[in-house]
Amino acid sequence: MSIGRKFVPVKITDKKWADRFVQGEVFMRALADFGVWNRLQNIENAKINNNFRGDLREATVRHVEENFESEQFLQGMPSELINAIKTVDYIDYSDMQYFKLFCLYNLYYNEKNGTFEGPDEQLASFGDTAVIITDMDAFIKRFLIALLVKEDKNNTHFIPVANIVEYYAPETADIKTPLFHKTNSYVWQNELRIAIGELDIHNKFSTSPDQRYPLIQSTEPILLNIGSIEDITLQIPVQDFISLNLPAELPKRCVEITPESLLGKIIDETQQQFKNYAPKQTKLIFTI
Repeated sequence: MSIGRKFVPVKITDKKWADRFVQGEVFMRALADFGVWNRLQNIENAKINNNFRGDLREATVRHVEENFESEQFLQGMPSELINAIKTVDYIDYSDMQYFKLFCLYNLYYNEKNGTFEGPDEQLASFGDTAVIITDMDAFIKRFLIALLVKEDKNNTHFIPVANIVEYYAPETADIKTPLFHKTNSYVWQNELRIAIGELDIHNKFSTSPDQRYPLIQSTEPILLNIGSIEDITLQIPVQDFISLNLPAELPKRCVEITPESLLGKIIDETQQQFKNYAPKQTKLIFTI
């Protein structure tokens, strides 16, 4: 596992949602709400949202910025259009959009200097409050227990996955884990993603070499109640957070992802699951 930097996980949101989060509400929205799927639906419904927040290239499986003229799907297009295109992306148009996300910011700690790395001012656009998780292992345990309770109650099954988002450079790239990759224009987000997929246990299908259940094709959000986390969180105004006006004891609360840690085990399993992932369907988008 090549994850070795210490950090403190932080949820940045508006105060009213921060309070509900601390009381145990973990609200998870579908990846479709943040990507091109959401945008297309808005256009189709004539409800274009000019305040769209997200990344149209969410769940990219291939990004092409060099020699894209030779791409098969562009063949036959007018030369005027080809000359205007800057980049080409292939978006997973099957399972990825149905994963429900819970996103955190990683406040990285520089052990050599004994200081935290300053957050980007753009984080203030996420909300006015920073909820600092001071015991990530306890948080993950409560999250998983709540997920098991929901499974038993609803007679369903979830697949939990997690990873630190990797940011790819503007060059040709084949991406193996589309749920956990974004363009490097978003590198300031320092994102840790926890995601769950609800499996359709009534429609098992065969894939080579494994057999698995497909995800239920629903973009409805999921609300988990993990119980109060007041004992493992701190709330501060987002501007104090950005200015690194932090509690003195915070360096002692840093997370270190190791193979033995609960989060490390989930990340390792996630990487194995996505190791040979191949989308069943892709969507071509390009930038002009």
